Amino acid sequence: MPPTSRQPQATRQRLIDAAFAEIHRHGLGPTGLDAILERAQLTKGAVYHHFGSKQELGLAVFDEVVAPWVRGAWIEPVRDAQDPLKELTTRVKGLVKRTAEERSLGCPLNNLIQELGGTEPPFQERINALLGEWRTQLALDLARGQVAEQVRRDLEPKDVAAF
Repeated sequence: MPPTSRQPQATRQRLIDAAFAEIHRHGLGPTGLDAILERAQLTKGAVYHHFGSKQELGLAVFDEVVAPWVRGAWIEPVRDAQDPLKELTTRVKGLVKRTAEERSLGCPLNNLIQELGGTEPPFQERINALLGEWRTQLALDLARGQVAEQVRRDLEPKDVAAF
C-alpha cells in the first residue's frame, strides 16, 4: 500500500467512502476490514486512528453517507418542491432509470434495515430516527398537497406517510 501523507480528514473520508462501497455491495457483517483497506489503499493503523471498531466505522458510514443520501434524494427535494406530490411521483418513476448495478445493489438504507435494523441497537436507533424524520416530512408534504387540493382530504397524512 502506498504511504499516505498526513491528511487526517482526507484519510478518514477515504475510509468512509471505501467502507460505504463495500458495505453497499456486501453488507456490514460480511465486509471485512481488509476489503475496506484494500479499496482505500490504507493500513489498519489508519482505521484505528479514526475509528475504534468496525462498528464505529459503519456508524460513520450511516451518519455521513447513507442518511445524507436519503435526505438529499428523498426528503429535501420533496419538501422544497412547489408541488410535493409531483416531485415524489417523479422521483419514484425515476427509479427505473437507475443503472443495472444500482438496481442490483439496492437502496443503501433498505439494505441496512434488512441486515441490521432489528439486531444492532446503535444502527436501529439511527435507522428509526431517519425513518421518523422521513415519515414526519412526508406527512407535512401530503398535508401541503391537501391544502393545494392535490391530495384527497379524506386521507390522514400521518397514516399515509407511515404506510
